[in-house]
Amino acid sequence: MTDGFMSLNDSQLRAVTHDAGHLLIVAGPGTGKTHTLTHRIARVSRQLGFGQKALAITFTRKAAEELEERLGKYSPEARNKVFVGTFHGFCLAYLREHVEDINIAATDDLERLARQIWPDLPKRQMKKKLQSLLEHKTRDIGGPAPPELSAYNQILRANKLWDFDDLLLEAEKFLSGADKLEFAHVFVDEYQDINALQHALLKEFVRLGACLTAIGDPHQAIYSFRGADVSFFDRFTEDFKGAVILSLSDNYRSSPNLLKASGQIVVRETPLVSARAADIYSHGQLTVYEAPTDKAEAEYVVHQIEKMVGGTSMFSRDSGRVYATAPARRSFEDIAVLYRLNAQKMVLEEALGRHGVPYQTSGERPFAELEPVPGLIAFLKKWRDDGPLSAAIEKLLETIAGNPARFTGQKNIERFVRMSKRFNQVQEFLDYLVLQQPEDAIERRAENVNLLTLHAAKGLEFPVVFIVGCEQNLLPLSIGDMVSDSREERRLFYVGMTRAQEALFLTHARRRRLFGRSMFNPPSPYLGDIEHQLKEYDQAQPARRRKDKQKSGQLELTFARNPLLLKRESL
Repeated sequence: MTDGFMSLNDSQLRAVTHDAGHLLIVAGPGTGKTHTLTHRIARVSRQLGFGQKALAITFTRKAAEELEERLGKYSPEARNKVFVGTFHGFCLAYLREHVEDINIAATDDLERLARQIWPDLPKRQMKKKLQSLLEHKTRDIGGPAPPELSAYNQILRANKLWDFDDLLLEAEKFLSGADKLEFAHVFVDEYQDINALQHALLKEFVRLGACLTAIGDPHQAIYSFRGADVSFFDRFTEDFKGAVILSLSDNYRSSPNLLKASGQIVVRETPLVSARAADIYSHGQLTVYEAPTDKAEAEYVVHQIEKMVGGTSMFSRDSGRVYATAPARRSFEDIAVLYRLNAQKMVLEEALGRHGVPYQTSGERPFAELEPVPGLIAFLKKWRDDGPLSAAIEKLLETIAGNPARFTGQKNIERFVRMSKRFNQVQEFLDYLVLQQPEDAIERRAENVNLLTLHAAKGLEFPVVFIVGCEQNLLPLSIGDMVSDSREERRLFYVGMTRAQEALFLTHARRRRLFGRSMFNPPSPYLGDIEHQLKEYDQAQPARRRKDKQKSGQLELTFARNPLLLKRESL
């Protein structure tokens, strides 16, 4: 391996150096997907002719930023030749060359306008109808339009607003009438997650002469509720003639036991092989724990975190839950707690907060919609000075200082100012903010435990992962009208398992309170799919006195593992 490719294995190298037209790379979790894609982009960018550029498309701003960061390290000269962004980010930049005054509607804007169309509907039904209109734009390309769609679009434009998918629809219209394209190569990350509208855009790119490279994993297709259609992955060679499919199978993330366990949840055509170097965590720990209630489950999670980081409070040390002399093996940022529904988050937040464990969550709304950010954005939109963004931010801070009651939420104000330092122009920063998604709320390298939905955890990895609520009716989801496709639910659980590098905890509760009622769910059937030999079992035991604590009367919560497994481990 030469020319900067020493870090690539054989299958990665074949993908990076492929020169025979369109390419689909099947990259399972932990196989170096971003590493491979970045090297391929860097190599292709060095071969671009005069005036040619490349386009790299990701699904989140977070992924785009990581790709840009890596590309800058591998090939600094590529920055001027490669546009890196999301589908929406590219389309917004493209449309700004053709259309003036593009304002993207926030969720509150859309609901306010929808109320004009359905003034008498209950809010829940109105939101459901609005969602069906939005889904039509991404799924039913060229199909019959719902009767209210025309009125919805007219109200949007009358208020000088666009919704997110208008960006893609209008860009596709402009591209369909174009006869040339400056992008000679287009790269698409997470190809299994594209929808019909994004697929139509890619077809236009190829029609205009672009060579397409797509990378992803059909076994991690978990976004059908957003309109994603995994069938586009399966028919790649039909859609793009002459395309070649290559696979990556060496897994550098998960320890062997965890990799084997996840492989029993989703059976891959080409099984992943562990390529991790041997270390003290080389086998991997998979622990299953049954709690009596969801509150006890949350306490168990906190207890395990305290043991890993060496204790977070005087209570944890004084109670004997953590020994004061125990070395801290983990930091908070090493740990993620994943759940199926945001409704499960509250009991976890209460337990973490009670014990002083710092945490961050993925959020349910984009950063631009959190208080007081809409007010900060409104201030910048009124900025008429031609000066730099820094001057506008300085004026904004002066305004905030003079009106402290108007701008509450210091933490979000600080983050807003922190984000602004990466941009020079006001409009550039505003575009960045409006394209933020809830998944982008997680800050990398933050010293917090990460509370995330299973969907929000996609693309991330952690040394330690807890998946709470591993119960029938939650995984797979089937509560009231919340019923998901069983195949996608299995893939979602697989995604959660494959976030773990060294330790994975799968917990469930005999009784759980959700949506105002108690649920008594048996364990998830997925737990039974993992062979017994790969699992360890923790079980809550009655509190008992420690000899060295008897005088003080303090009690210690203990956990016992399956004795057969303990015997096996001692051999």
